[in-house]
Amino acid sequence: MNTLARELTKFSELLVLLIPINSGPKDLIDPNCQVIEINRSWRGSLSNTIKSIFRFQRVIREYSPDVVILNCDLPEFFYSITPSNAKVIIVDHNTKSWKTRPLLGKIVWLSLYFRTYAVVRVSARIKIKKPSPKNSLVIYNPIPHEIYEAPSGVVMDQKMRLAFVGRLSQQKDPTFFCEIATISGMPSIIIGDGLLASSLMMKFPELGWAGRSSNPWKLLNKNDLFILTSLYEGDGLVLVEAILNRIPVLVRDTEDSRAFGLPEQNYFQDSSEAVRKIQDYALGKLNLTISQDFQDSLLQERSAESVAKTWVSLLLNVN
Repeated sequence: MNTLARELTKFSELLVLLIPINSGPKDLIDPNCQVIEINRSWRGSLSNTIKSIFRFQRVIREYSPDVVILNCDLPEFFYSITPSNAKVIIVDHNTKSWKTRPLLGKIVWLSLYFRTYAVVRVSARIKIKKPSPKNSLVIYNPIPHEIYEAPSGVVMDQKMRLAFVGRLSQQKDPTFFCEIATISGMPSIIIGDGLLASSLMMKFPELGWAGRSSNPWKLLNKNDLFILTSLYEGDGLVLVEAILNRIPVLVRDTEDSRAFGLPEQNYFQDSSEAVRKIQDYALGKLNLTISQDFQDSLLQERSAESVAKTWVSLLLNVN
């Protein structure tokens, strides 16, 4: 949301307040607005979450916003138990939102339904909530130029590596990546953190564990091969960012990834096919870099400026 907050302040006179709930490393993008951090500890205790809810409710009460944008499941839950007359815009990022807690997700949506002005889906593949909201529309995630413009003065290793970027969670299936990397025998770099981190590092200690990074793409070079092993995706933002950074990609063949319409050679169905294509790529027999025309089309629909203007139009019409 940092990018959206920055662009909203740039292209409108709207007063923007950003309320991050979970604590974490400093984001790459300066939101250029007031920020009030709730500082909930990621993987924290129940008492920590309860205290965070009270802090969140206090901020909403003190600032009394006209519109609240809820970005992902946790803000939806916090706001569903917060007294407020603000109009709500929910941003739905996932084709399987509330997958692990479906009943809680239904309760949260029903409690927010009459306060919700619109649900923004970041992909047309994401189903419209039931009961249907008053307004439902698709607005892609914005891509700030800092993500795809390589930082100057950075010296990068030119040796090819297999790269994983993202949360180490069941959805992203990093175990599958680790298995592919081990079978292929190629050097690897794994950028991210999550619930599976400890167990995977113990099982695959020989792989390159880099941890979290505010801009993972500065750790990669153009010879690296980004591999997407996700079981499902919403917007597929990490794939978009890899493509815009001109990093070759090899993508697990799923319904969500097929929606991108990549060339056939960029998909794989199992580990043996992935390893074969990795070897062909390493030998120069297979081109896995996405065309410039495809990159340009992504930028045209996802530039921070164009996305922000769509959001401004939406916000100015909230009633």
